[in-house]
Amino acid sequence: MLKEKIKALFAMRNKTQIEYAKHINRTRQSLSNTISNDRINLGEFIKLCDWMGLEIHVVDKNTKDKIIELNINDINKE
Repeated sequence: MLKEKIKALFAMRNKTQIEYAKHINRTRQSLSNTISNDRINLGEFIKLCDWMGLEIHVVDKNTKDKIIELNINDINKE
C-alpha cells in the first residue's frame, strides 16, 4: 500500500523516480526496488518528501489536531 502512495506522490508532483535517484546518487533500479518492496525507512521518506517540497504531519485521529511535523531538519546530518 505504501508503494502505491509513494508512486502517487511522484505523479502528483510531476516528478520521476529517475530524477530522484539521480538526486540521491542511487540507480533507478535500486530506488525502484526499495519502493516496490516497501523497504523505505522514515528518514528516506522524509528526504523524499523534502525533495518534493512536502512535509509530514502527525494528526490526532480524534481531534484532527496537528501533533507534530516531520521534516528534513529532523534527520541527523553526520
